[in-house]
Amino acid sequence: MRHGQADLLSAAVREDRERALTGHGRREVVQRARDMAPFWVNVQIFCSPYLRARQTAEEVAAILGHRPFQVEDFLQPEMDPEIILGAFAELEVGLRVPTDKQHPADLLIISHMPLVSRLCAWWVQADTQVHYPLSTAGVHELEINAAQLLLPGQAHWVRTYT
Repeated sequence: MRHGQADLLSAAVREDRERALTGHGRREVVQRARDMAPFWVNVQIFCSPYLRARQTAEEVAAILGHRPFQVEDFLQPEMDPEIILGAFAELEVGLRVPTDKQHPADLLIISHMPLVSRLCAWWVQADTQVHYPLSTAGVHELEINAAQLLLPGQAHWVRTYT
């Protein structure tokens, strides 16, 4: 998931990492979370440390019944997908995925472009040069076997919510 619409840099906000969600950004995140809530039953939420991503995670977590989320430095905008997969391996993310067939597990990553695009390209095609555009508060849904979560080119494209 890409964070919601954020404020522009200004005299008051000089660092990209401190840009907050706009009112519109909060509304679009809340609406997307409400739309996705029936599908996110067993969801693990991870987000970038940037303010707008944390605020997006807070809104999503509230809609999902105040589900906990983890803030991870490795989800910053310019990170390499291979580093991210390595970090998830260290956290044993794929090993914690429930096997409930009625409620399959979801890994919700809330971050930024171009990282969201590059992660999708890595998981689907093992190629980070392919571009998967996404609007603010948009979601790319991929399907992948938990045992293959940390391998490139193993995901199947499902759909995009914009």
